[in-house]
Amino acid sequence: MSKKPVEEQSLSLPFFIVSIGLLLTILYMVYDETSVRRPWKRYQKQFYEIQVDKLSKDLDRAEANLAEQVKGATDYQEAKSELRGLLSKGSKHLQGKKKAQADFEARNIDLAHATELFNFQKAAYLAMRYRVEKAEDEGDPSYTKLAAELAELGKKMDEKQKEMDRAKAAFDAAQKRLLEFKDREKRLQEVIDKYEKDVKTLQNRRDAVKARFL
Repeated sequence: MSKKPVEEQSLSLPFFIVSIGLLLTILYMVYDETSVRRPWKRYQKQFYEIQVDKLSKDLDRAEANLAEQVKGATDYQEAKSELRGLLSKGSKHLQGKKKAQADFEARNIDLAHATELFNFQKAAYLAMRYRVEKAEDEGDPSYTKLAAELAELGKKMDEKQKEMDRAKAAFDAAQKRLLEFKDREKRLQEVIDKYEKDVKTLQNRRDAVKARFL
């Protein structure tokens, strides 16, 4: 029986066998890298699990101490209650803060635009001033005309300066209003953090270990 020409023979089976072999090789490489060559990773994982367990127990004790500590702390209770009210959904504080934030962002855009226009006008003025000074030094007859154009550019630059100043004043006012909302929250949070500092520190440490190593 004559064999088919090589170009007409199917290579599906050889390719399938080679693919299986390659897959098994890759799986073994992964196993060898993670288990055979790095047996210490198991001990590392166990170490961090123990660390997380210890931090969790420390956190439980800190939370119990906090609960006992704040029983008679009226400043903590009042700050907690007031901040909860400020941040409750639909509160006047949140609505005012959201409006102040939007106004601040809008004024920031206005200031950036006004500053850009002023800088363009200033660049045109400085370029013209250079031409005027050069014409004056060289006795160029176009000096008078250039000087008049420079004066006109100076007026336009002054106008852009005033627009930029108004935009800056509006930006400063909007920023001040927004900071009033944020400062009110910050003052209350500082009272709360005075009591909850240890608890939050332990929470952050435990969560950091879990996120990074486990």
